[in-house]
Amino acid sequence: MKNLLTLILILALGITGLSQTKVLEKEVPENVDKGVWGPNLRHYGHFFVGIGMLPEFDGTGQHNSWTSSSAKFGYRYKLKVFNFYALGLEAFTQRLTYRIKSDNFIINPNSYGDNTIDWDNQLNRFLTVGGSAYQRINFDRRGNFLGKYLDVGISANYIYGSRNVFSYQPNDGTASKVKVKEKGLTSLEETYWGLFGRIGFNKFAFTFNYRMSPMFEIAEVFEPYQIGIEIGF
Repeated sequence: MKNLLTLILILALGITGLSQTKVLEKEVPENVDKGVWGPNLRHYGHFFVGIGMLPEFDGTGQHNSWTSSSAKFGYRYKLKVFNFYALGLEAFTQRLTYRIKSDNFIINPNSYGDNTIDWDNQLNRFLTVGGSAYQRINFDRRGNFLGKYLDVGISANYIYGSRNVFSYQPNDGTASKVKVKEKGLTSLEETYWGLFGRIGFNKFAFTFNYRMSPMFEIAEVFEPYQIGIEIGF
């Protein structure tokens, strides 16, 4: 009887071990639904913010590189086509601030009589809404996160707000300084387009934009470059 119980116990342990081995070795079918929305899945989208500089590379612009800036907020969508390739769309709003370094831009000094213009504080500000389409190349194997990538694309902007800000000192002594804000700049192109590139590491990216069309009808006074960083969330 004792030997029989021992034999039954050994067989039970053996059957249990075999059943466990089969479960562990069982492969997950490829058609199991893993979800379609995620950083490295079929669809993905997130918000982002960006800040940047408006540099002067060839010296032909009328603005100061170090004090001119951009700020951006938008939503980015990505459609995964292959493991290494994706397409995407963006919608965003943007503020561009150009600090003017020259006294021959926008303002006609004669319209302010003999008053002394403080040109150092002159700036032009533009508010835009826009959209872009891009292609993405991924460089590394990864799990369900964005990884390292290169984006190249085209963007379009509509200028819905503009302002010229400057100050002057009245010669009649009525004030030490008068600040003027002129809204709705004339001779503006309402829309413009450009090309851009982006090198990203997950939700952090370095960006470069080049404006292909002018912002002004008469002559281009700002250089078309824009560099910055973007952070997704």
